[in-house]
Amino acid sequence: MYTSALRQLLFLLFTVLVCFVVCTIVCSVIGIFFFGTEILSNPSIILSDTNYLRFYQLSQSVSLFILPPILYAKYYRLNIKQYYQIGKIPKVSLFALGFLLVMLVQPLVSYLGYLNQLIPFPEYLADVEKWLRIQEDQANDLTQLILSNDSRISFIFNILVVAVVPAVGEELLFRGGIQPLFARIFKNKHIGVWLSAFLFSAIHMQFFGFFPRLILGALFGYMVMYGKSLWLPIFCHFVNNFLALLMFALYQNKFLDEDPLSAATESVNYVWLGVSLVGFVIAIRMIKNIEKVRES
Repeated sequence: MYTSALRQLLFLLFTVLVCFVVCTIVCSVIGIFFFGTEILSNPSIILSDTNYLRFYQLSQSVSLFILPPILYAKYYRLNIKQYYQIGKIPKVSLFALGFLLVMLVQPLVSYLGYLNQLIPFPEYLADVEKWLRIQEDQANDLTQLILSNDSRISFIFNILVVAVVPAVGEELLFRGGIQPLFARIFKNKHIGVWLSAFLFSAIHMQFFGFFPRLILGALFGYMVMYGKSLWLPIFCHFVNNFLALLMFALYQNKFLDEDPLSAATESVNYVWLGVSLVGFVIAIRMIKNIEKVRES
């Protein structure tokens, strides 16, 4: 069982790598078609076209997160609906609890983001820290370009690129594919939740946002573990990303003063932080109990 699960996990990860390489090549060819061969020596040209950036982001999400789990299931002749737990729609009460959980966890995520920014680096790693912060700033700049809205159509397309496809794809790969394989390898479902959450956060390649994403990944992992349906974390993942998109749109249109994509500040309401922690635990237990009642 261990050998089989490990082999399957390696095959799934290898499929992700192959799909990523193919996607990069295809998108590069398409980029040359639209921007000319100059893009090969000056890739920053694509930053002038937000539509291409959205196309690239969409293509990358599909190739990294949706195609590999499907190919993996086809290769091992798995029943996709049963294996990925998408054949059953959870009760409305579970969706309501999931929505509440996403709201409750925001103070915790925000504070972890602030603490993540303060992680000290030893002097001999000063260059590494500088590089990581440059990468973080570049990723934030790229995100702002993709999320910039000049029309309602852009906003609707951003919902697809930022909220719908990542929610479906990332949950399909990490919670539907990787998490149960880790659980089988280590014979522990909790280890499966946290290791898949670790990979989920790491693949975003943003060190100073690692721990907030780790917590969100674990939250989604426990949702599918106790809720017995991948639709629950998909819904909550969508809500989390859509709220971020909506907040940025409000900021862009001068309805908010603070950029929601900027790093969290040290100002924190410890009452809300406590409510976030307690509510998080209670809501997860309620999801577990509701599903137990449904199965009995």
